[in-house]
Amino acid sequence: MKSGDLIPLLLALVGCTTARPLAPMAEQVDISALLANPVAYQDKLVHITGAVVARFEAEFICPSAGQIDSDRSKECLWLAPGIGEGFAPEELPRFHKKIVVLIGRFNKDFLGHMGAYGGTIVPIHVQIIGSHSKGDIPPAPPEPSSNNSFKPNPLRRFVQMCCGSIASTHRPTRCGSA
Repeated sequence: MKSGDLIPLLLALVGCTTARPLAPMAEQVDISALLANPVAYQDKLVHITGAVVARFEAEFICPSAGQIDSDRSKECLWLAPGIGEGFAPEELPRFHKKIVVLIGRFNKDFLGHMGAYGGTIVPIHVQIIGSHSKGDIPPAPPEPSSNNSFKPNPLRRFVQMCCGSIASTHRPTRCGSA
């Protein structure tokens, strides 16, 4: 065998990844079906598709991007990289705001950060197939006005009921006292 014949063989071997042997072993399932029967998938390799959010204290995958900013986090799975097999935690941010096909190991008992999710998946292989625009941290509220006279209407009405007209009454005592 000539050395020139070894190059294609080596390239073919190097091109093999761990995802190829895993794909046939992983059962393809929707996230909603997985969560509907979590006992059947406990500790098994599953093949799912979903929308990922991967930012500080929010690393999860939902069946669709529309569920990300809703209050339905129990319909999503917490992503737990670095637990045994799979990705290291620092690799996860590259999947933020992406639609992915993911192969990972499911755990029904670990519900993620503060128990917010329907289960956990340890990502072993992830392939990006698209992107979405959900999952950003909401912008900070505006700074308070330098005009300190703002009072919400319910408070303003209470003060008027208790003390009379704010503009015309300047009592040295507290409201309700003689």
